Amino acid sequence: MRSIVLVGVPGSGTTTVGRELAAVLDLELRDTERLAAAALGYDDVSNAFVVAGEEAFHGAEEAVALDELEAVVRGEARVVVLGSGVLASQPVREAAGALPAPGVVELTVTLAHAAPRLGLSLARPVFLGNPRAQWSRLAEERHAQYEPVVGVVIDTDDATVSEVAQRVLAALPEGDQA
Repeated sequence: MRSIVLVGVPGSGTTTVGRELAAVLDLELRDTERLAAAALGYDDVSNAFVVAGEEAFHGAEEAVALDELEAVVRGEARVVVLGSGVLASQPVREAAGALPAPGVVELTVTLAHAAPRLGLSLARPVFLGNPRAQWSRLAEERHAQYEPVVGVVIDTDDATVSEVAQRVLAALPEGDQA
C-alpha cells in the first residue's frame, strides 16, 4: 500500500477520515497542522496559530508538509493530512504536484454540511468575523489552490466517516488498495 494524501477545507473531515484510513490500513497518520503545532512546542493547533503567530505556524507547517510529501515520494507508506491552507505555499504545491498518481485526494463538503460539523463558533482563528461568509470565501480560495494537484475528489456530504474512507479506497488504482 502506498501513501494516501488528503486535503480539504475545514469541515470536510480530512483529519477524521485520515484517522479512519490509517487504522484500516495499519499506517501512520501524519497531520501537518498537528505536526507543525508540535514543532512549535504546542499540543493544540489553535494555540500554536494564535500564540506563536500565523507566520510562524505557516512556516512550520510548510516545512512539515514538504518533509511528509518527500517521504511519500520515497515510497514511505503513510496517511498524510495536509492542513487546509498549506497548499497556498508554492513549494508545497510543487511537491504535491510531483506525487505519483493519483496524487492528492480532496475531500469536499458544502457549507450546509460543514457548518454543523464545525459549529462555526469554535475557536478557529481563520473564521473570525462572519464565520459562514469566511468559510465560503476560504473554500473558494482553497479549491483554486487544490485543483492543480488533486487527482481524486470525494464528496463527504451525507456520508459517514467509514463511507468516505471506503470511497477514498475505491477511488485508488487497483494496485494501491490494501
